[in-house]
Amino acid sequence: MQAQIDDIVKNRFPVSKRLVLDVRVFSLGCEKVRALQFNLTALSGVSLFVGAVLVATTLATSVVQRRGVLALARSLGASRGQIARSLLAEAVALRKIVARTRKVFVLTHNY
Repeated sequence: MQAQIDDIVKNRFPVSKRLVLDVRVFSLGCEKVRALQFNLTALSGVSLFVGAVLVATTLATSVVQRRGVLALARSLGASRGQIARSLLAEAVALRKIVARTRKVFVLTHNY
């Protein structure tokens, strides 16, 4: 089938016209690739922003829900720095769990 198409193109269009057609098709392809790259970059940025907001909201909710436990730890002698470090350690642990889960998901789904 492709050979028939090539024969028709060779017979109907001189070499110079075919070259112009190839360049136009190539430039249209490049424009589409650039547009796709821009769209993927924009979507990646939005995804990162949404992910950061979700993590911050989750941690803030966690702190609000455990306000009593944090107050008890403070009354038993824990400093603000110790409490802040424990919350930071929780955030880092959560990030590691999510990263490993994502890695397993990507590897098992061939992405």
